[in-house]
Amino acid sequence: MARMMTENDPIDFGKYQGTPLKDVPASYLMWCLLNDRITPAVKRYVKENFDKIQKQVNYEKAKRTQTGIDNSHK
Repeated sequence: MARMMTENDPIDFGKYQGTPLKDVPASYLMWCLLNDRITPAVKRYVKENFDKIQKQVNYEKAKRTQTGIDNSHK
């Protein structure tokens, strides 16, 4: 079995390719997971850290709402 990815490992696809997982927006990671647009290694990382990532998604959404730039409904 391959080594488990850590938050310091770069994402290996998409818009944030090469960015450490800790710096990729949680909402992007969740979108990739929910839309099955994710590599097996990143999928495992997201599943292993699901609670932490979900909390970050909620924080990101609250921050967008407070700043008046919440476009998630469009």
